[in-house]
Order: sequence, then C-alpha cells, then structure tokens
Amino acid sequence: VIGVLTAAHDMTKQKKAFETSQRLAAIVESSNDAIIRGLLDGTITSWNPAAERMFGYSSAEVIGKPAEFLKPEHGVSEMKALIAKVKTGQHHEHLETTRVRKDGTVVPVSLTVSAIRDAVGAIVGTSVIYRDVTEQRQAVKDAQLIEAIVEGSDDAIISGSLRGAITSWNPAAKRMYGYSSAEIIGKPAKVLTPKDRAGEIKAVLGQVR
Repeated sequence: VIGVLTAAHDMTKQKKAFETSQRLAAIVESSNDAIIRGLLDGTITSWNPAAERMFGYSSAEVIGKPAEFLKPEHGVSEMKALIAKVKTGQHHEHLETTRVRKDGTVVPVSLTVSAIRDAVGAIVGTSVIYRDVTEQRQAVKDAQLIEAIVEGSDDAIISGSLRGAITSWNPAAKRMYGYSSAEIIGKPAKVLTPKDRAGEIKAVLGQVR
C-alpha cells in the first residue's frame, strides 16, 4: 500500500510539471514579444512566432544557428558580454539596443535576458525577450519636436488641467503676461482673466470636458 501511495504522489508531481510546461509553452507561443532561447555558446534552441514576425526568419531557418546574425557588426561583443554575465546568474531588464532583420533593416529593441537552469540549478542556457520599441522611440521624437515648436513659438501656448490649474507655460507666454513659469505653474488660470470676465475660464473648461 505504501508503494502505491508513493507512485500516486510521483504521478501528481509529473502531471503538475507537465501542466506548468504546457502553460508556459502557450504563453511563449502567443506572446507579442519575440522570445528566443539559446545555449551558452549563443546557439538558438527555440524561436516563437513573434520572433518570426519581428525578424523575418522562420524557426526552421534559425534553430541550431548562432544568434550573431541578428546583431549589427558592432553588437557581437555586446552579446558575448551578456552571455558572460548570464553565466554568473545575473539578470538584465530593458536593455535598449538594435537588431537586424532578415531584409537587412535595423530594428530598435528593448531586451530582457535571463538564465535557464537545469534540474539541479546549473545554468545551461539563456532566454531573451525582445520588444520592438520603434513606436516608443518615434513617440519620443514627436514629443521632442512638439516641445521645440512650443518653446520657439511667438504665440503664448499654455496648457492646464480640467480644474483650471496651469501646467505648462512657454517663453512667449512669459513675454506676453510677464510671469515666469516658476511663478505661474500650478496656479489657477483665472489669474489671467479680468474680474468682470471671471466666468469665461469655467465656461471654456466646461466645453472642453
């Protein structure tokens, strides 16, 4: 009877391990981020659908090959340095760098690198998650351009909260009204309105809402 109970206990562990591995596999397959696993020498061992979409290679084309072809010429030493750190158990998050697609175009990515360990805890490989940050970088460039336009404008440009508090104040606003940004930011916009027209700001905010 004791032997039967032990066997049942072992089967339960195996079942849980199998279910966990199935869940993880499903997450990797459906992820919008490219997830690539490899050996400590850089050889690719798994390649999810998002990696195929991001880089243009099918899994059949890349599995078993060194990952160096994904990196610009200047990036090979970067990869070696990352693997060296992973071997010591270090974890890297949100490292911004670039990679090369099959068609030769360069894509900016944010990558997270983790160690893969075997049953006894020894580090045997790497797991790298790649996120395409093209849109984020473009958004930053757009924001910087808008900021430059606002700062260089001859028109007073003021932004504020829906409660009427001033949140930004460009140089032209300082020239027009005489207040510096330090003096005015955080104060209610009604300070700029004549007393006999105090209801204007409230009415405008109501329309904006």
